[in-house]
Amino acid sequence: MINIWNDAWLPGPRQGRLVIQNIDINYTVVADLINVESATWKLEALRKLFDEVQESGIMTIPSAGVELGYERVWRVEARACLQAVTVAEELGLQRLVVEGDSLTIVKKVQ
Repeated sequence: MINIWNDAWLPGPRQGRLVIQNIDINYTVVADLINVESATWKLEALRKLFDEVQESGIMTIPSAGVELGYERVWRVEARACLQAVTVAEELGLQRLVVEGDSLTIVKKVQ
C-alpha cells in the first residue's frame, strides 16, 4: 500500500510528496483516506491533514469506481503508482522499484 507520509503519490510540484510538519498516525496509507462505502475521499480527514494546495491535488485523483469493496481502493493505489512513475520520469530517473501491493496492482493492470 502507498504510505501517505513517505511515498510520492501526489500530482503536481514537490516531487509527488507531502510537505507537512505534523504526521497523524491514525492515517498511514492512501486507503485510510477513502470512504470504501461511497468510494469518495474522506474530506474531513483531508482538511485536517493537508493544506489547501495538497487537498486540491488529492481531490484530482479519481477515487470512485463501479466495483465493490477493495476494487475501488485498488483504483486509487493504481493511480498513485502511475503518479510515482510519472514523477520518476519527470525527474529523469532511470530506474523505479515498485514493491508490495503496488506491484500486485501493476501486474493486474497489465
